Amino acid sequence: MSEPPLAGDETVLTPGTRFETVGDFEIISKLGQGGMGAVYRARQRSLDRQIALKILPPTLEADADFVTRFQREARLAASLNHANLVKVYASGEADGTHYIAMELIEGETLGDWLKRGVLPPIEALRICGDVARALAHGWQRAQLIHRDIKPGNIFLSIHGEVKVGDLGLAKSMGGDTTGLTQTGTAMGTPHYISPEQARGEKDLDFRADIYSLGCTLYQMLTGQTPYRGGDPMSVMLQHINSPPPAILKAWPQCPIPVARLVGKMLKKAKRERHASYEELLNNIESVRALYEPSSATPPAAADRSRGDPPTRPPDPPHRFRHLRRAAEIEGPALRHARGGRGGARGRYHSRLAEGGKAVQGPDLRAGAGGATDRWGRRQSYWAGGSRSG
Repeated sequence: MSEPPLAGDETVLTPGTRFETVGDFEIISKLGQGGMGAVYRARQRSLDRQIALKILPPTLEADADFVTRFQREARLAASLNHANLVKVYASGEADGTHYIAMELIEGETLGDWLKRGVLPPIEALRICGDVARALAHGWQRAQLIHRDIKPGNIFLSIHGEVKVGDLGLAKSMGGDTTGLTQTGTAMGTPHYISPEQARGEKDLDFRADIYSLGCTLYQMLTGQTPYRGGDPMSVMLQHINSPPPAILKAWPQCPIPVARLVGKMLKKAKRERHASYEELLNNIESVRALYEPSSATPPAAADRSRGDPPTRPPDPPHRFRHLRRAAEIEGPALRHARGGRGGARGRYHSRLAEGGKAVQGPDLRAGAGGATDRWGRRQSYWAGGSRSG
């Protein structure tokens, strides 16, 4: 699946379009196309609010299996209520049209952010922790396995929120199974799929999502996926057969605790991964603590040549500090070593600056002017899935 489109790519509907109104919803524009149908920006008339409306394609409305899967997605999503999950407001059928009304996220996906470069480790760990909390909620409440965790399904709002969306491949172990996924059928996205999913195993649990989240964390830190290949099958075979990727090869300055965290999440055998979300979250928070300021250690004591995290000022009141500020804290030398673009003199170019212009590393340090939103762009995204199947 590809990632959702930018708000600027929205298609404004003309009079006479098939979907002008669906039940209580007035269609405004088309946001994208996913494997489970098209997604529209719409206004809910009864509450006068804008939402994302996912509609099952007319060619599939007669397919009982697709309708069942579509309804299952709505039931699973509506049963959960968590700050890091995209909210589902309503689902139903109007004049033969099946729909799901969801929260409209103003922001962008993690996938689009990563097109501009890697994230500072502390921000990558924050995002990883929030996604893990959302997945833990789904597993504890409904034994839900997402099965398609990837940057394109993680939404970053302009307010600094992290939201997990696209439950189109989700599977519940708690009774809401439909038999739509059979043994021998691999479900997921090749670059982030767990070995057991790639083998088409039916006996999956939450540790498959931990592996996919590990692939995502690896990409946030290095700017590349753990495995690469010329076609989806070759990538999936690497997840099954190739040795676990060593993050120290992609990022030599990676602190050892970070490398151990990623390595455990990416273990081939699920029994060797974290045994619970509680264990995973404790691990993430203990590694994040390395990046917190210490009153006992002066700033000069941080030795970047060994990969030790530099000290930084306290966080602002908001839960997420500005990513621009995180770039200031980390410094140009470490960013350049982690795969950023730079010349012979180690210059690092970034779009985290005024107007999205590229600037050199020293200009990103404290005292540089300009302001952007927390994630570097202000765009509206629908949060219901991906553009194509």
